[in-house]
Amino acid sequence: GFTLPRWPEMRWKIRESEMSNSHNGWSRRGFLGLAGATAAGLASGASFGLPARADEAAIKFWDMPWGGTTYNNAMKDLVEGYAGPGGRTATYQTIQWANFQQVFASALASNTGPAASTGGAFQAFQFAKQGQVLYADGIIDKLRESGKINDFLPGTLEALKTKEGYVGIPWNLDVRPIWVRTSLLEKAGVEAPKDWASWLTAGKTLKKNGVYAFATGAGPNNNFGYHGLVSLMINNAGGLFNENQEPDALYDRNVEAMEFVREMASEGLIDPASVSYSTDNLDTMWRTGKVAIGYHTPGLDKVLGETDGDLVVMSPPEGPHGDKGTAYYVNNIMMYANNPSTPDTEEFLVWYVNNLAHAWTVGKAPTLPALKSITETEEFRSRKQAVKVIEEWQPVCKPMAARSTASFAALASIDAGQAVTRFTQTMLAGRTDAKKALERLQSDLEDLM
Repeated sequence: GFTLPRWPEMRWKIRESEMSNSHNGWSRRGFLGLAGATAAGLASGASFGLPARADEAAIKFWDMPWGGTTYNNAMKDLVEGYAGPGGRTATYQTIQWANFQQVFASALASNTGPAASTGGAFQAFQFAKQGQVLYADGIIDKLRESGKINDFLPGTLEALKTKEGYVGIPWNLDVRPIWVRTSLLEKAGVEAPKDWASWLTAGKTLKKNGVYAFATGAGPNNNFGYHGLVSLMINNAGGLFNENQEPDALYDRNVEAMEFVREMASEGLIDPASVSYSTDNLDTMWRTGKVAIGYHTPGLDKVLGETDGDLVVMSPPEGPHGDKGTAYYVNNIMMYANNPSTPDTEEFLVWYVNNLAHAWTVGKAPTLPALKSITETEEFRSRKQAVKVIEEWQPVCKPMAARSTASFAALASIDAGQAVTRFTQTMLAGRTDAKKALERLQSDLEDLM
């Protein structure tokens, strides 16, 4: 399945007892298996400890463990302090990442779900397609009237815009920057690469010291390999889809990017065992000094508990044609059709967006905010590497739907499926022609669409 970005407190497989999810982004990233979920096929909401009926007087808000108990306690206090028009109040409930797809699908099918929630990056797209999510255009209009719309970072709103409307409101981001371990680069006498050519050169020098130049993995519950390949495509102005959201894996810039990966693999710059690496294996590579360059979440330093500045985010490299870019997920807040009052829920969400800084200033959220004003707070500015990601990487980010500017429902099954894993393992092995591997992926994507 898909994975969440790895933070010290947060992943699908948690390191701390207070949480149950490990890696990302997502991940907060994809949202699995919802399209076919029905109440008959899943346990009832009550079996997950959910209330049997909605509180008609309150707006029910469901949130995920984005930053452990500190985060969730802070947001619970915020939400339950809401006092809306006509005395409308709000309730707060934390939904764990484990089985969250079933929890949402079952609750919505039985009309015991929330009025609004956070969730997986593609969740709103899938539920909107089913008629369960209401488009957020009314909220966007209110934010535009107040000027708050100008607070969103570039491209984040566009990533949620469909032909029918905005499926949600962006609030946190999961970016794929490239990290380097400076001590290993210095030992080899090389600098952080500024382009693909210098990446290869540095890699060949690092190899002499037994150090790999492309940290990755394509084993169980590890999407970093797939994310890295798509990020390289975007770095070369490519992407798996065209502007009309149709599979276009064989786009010439994608072929060129994957030939670069094949060359790194064939030159021994990628650990051959990475095809089976879990996220823990990947992090161990970083921790033990076996790798010096690679894609990860914006919180890799926190994941590894490092504060000495040896592990840093480098500046975005140029592709062979001078392009810069990487992949990211835009996590969002969505509104559901089954709620006490759509106008009141919209009013609540406008208020919530205007108070989102609370998640970082009090809740200590380890994620990246989608609002510029939050990136300017003292709490966020203290995170040097995260600030660099926002300042240098976010402006060149594209969604996993690139070359389309917006995501779409089918990405959930693609992001969580075996097709991209199989493709990634093929490329990391370095034994298959890039075009041939992309032809297989193109066929698989067409089937999934």
